[in-house]
Amino acid sequence: MLVYHFHNGELRDGRPLPDIGEWLEHYGPTIPCKYGLHGSEHPFDALKYAPGPYLDRDDLDGNLVPHGDPIDTIDKWCGQRRMRLATIDATDLLREFARWCALQVIHLWDAPGVMRRFLETGDETLREAAYAAAEDGSKEAACDSHWYAAKSALWAVSGGAAQEVALGVSSASLAAVSCHAAKSLYVCEALDAARAAQRDKFKQMVGEAFEKAGCNVD
Repeated sequence: MLVYHFHNGELRDGRPLPDIGEWLEHYGPTIPCKYGLHGSEHPFDALKYAPGPYLDRDDLDGNLVPHGDPIDTIDKWCGQRRMRLATIDATDLLREFARWCALQVIHLWDAPGVMRRFLETGDETLREAAYAAAEDGSKEAACDSHWYAAKSALWAVSGGAAQEVALGVSSASLAAVSCHAAKSLYVCEALDAARAAQRDKFKQMVGEAFEKAGCNVD
């Protein structure tokens, strides 16, 4: 099974990662979150378990057990063997995704111009001014989650764990959509559509990043 797996440059127990093309073996039972080697079929699902910004495309095999119940909520698999096929440093990708998430709801409030320019361009010279504008704008935002989505993207540029950077902003963006749609009968549909758009966008960005790095992950 082809899966995605985030890491911080080493295994969770501190051991070095195997080289590309080498199998990592687990001898024993496979129980998700307890015993075995893990990976997610969708890169967005892998993000919630990310301890660091490095993203591998792996082959996962051996007594595969899903994590998620019911079956349509599976977000990762556990197996006995995992081979690294390709790897990228996703730091810049995660920050770009964070800015994209914030931009999806920026039209819902009167965002300062410098903040919009920063989110659109990622220009590092604008970050401090954009962050200051976010602080000032928090009192005027139509919904706190709109402001939080933008401010989280600003924070993402200065660092933070991979999952906190992108998932925090995407969750804030969903909250902003919910706030905007609170008077609608279609709140759930709006949230589902926003989440689906985020998943699709992240998968597209990951695919392009691996392709740019010269990695064939199909």
